[in-house]
Amino acid sequence: DTNPPIPPTPPIPPTPPPNPPTTQPLPPVNCVDSHRSCGYWASIGECSKNPAYMKVNCKKSCRICGSTAPCYDRNAMCSSWANRGECQRNPRYMLTNCKKSCRVCSK
Repeated sequence: DTNPPIPPTPPIPPTPPPNPPTTQPLPPVNCVDSHRSCGYWASIGECSKNPAYMKVNCKKSCRICGSTAPCYDRNAMCSSWANRGECQRNPRYMLTNCKKSCRVCSK
């Protein structure tokens, strides 16, 4: 045979990983303010002065959306207390320990 030998096939380079998506994730559906003045109220400190209202109605302006904190009640009585209005009367305890019943977090 006078034919030259066939050169070896070069190795195929590995496929590069895909680029990460360039879009930002959408905010949670419940990440909204239910009153048009929430932004103003938040700017004057109402998120901490009036948490019973603000953490429920002004979630976006108080920046409590998208929390990765677990949503649960720390006390078995939370639901009963919330039904009696304790989220508003005793927000310091309730909004910390009864988050699910006071609706300050998602299910």
